[in-house]
Amino acid sequence: MLHRKIISLCLFIFLLMCNSNCGNQELDIIPHITVKQLFQKEQASEKFYLLDVRYEDEFIEKRLSFTDNLIPYDSLRLYLDKLPPDKNIYIYSFCRSGRRSGITTEFLRSVGYVNAYNVKGGIIAWEEAGFEIKSGK
Repeated sequence: MLHRKIISLCLFIFLLMCNSNCGNQELDIIPHITVKQLFQKEQASEKFYLLDVRYEDEFIEKRLSFTDNLIPYDSLRLYLDKLPPDKNIYIYSFCRSGRRSGITTEFLRSVGYVNAYNVKGGIIAWEEAGFEIKSGK
């Protein structure tokens, strides 16, 4: 009897571990670019659309000088008309850490933006890399 309980407990723990690993793998499949790659694209004057999905107070405090638009991630459905009509354009979304922009990237891809990417690490990673940050409006 005790042997069965131990096996059942081990199986339960194993399934929990598998489930949590699957969740992490899901995050890894969101297409992304690094802040270094974004910086290089901006320096090379590559054509892309940069979408900041943070809130306005965060944007005022710290922002990238070449941001094309600010649309909070939880309002994006309401402002799809503010995005480029070309669904093939490269769209890079970023937030503070990469969580909200990851959600945004998945949403953008679900509505047909085939080249939507998350900026991994967000503005925190941008700042840690030593790249320029603007503040104020």
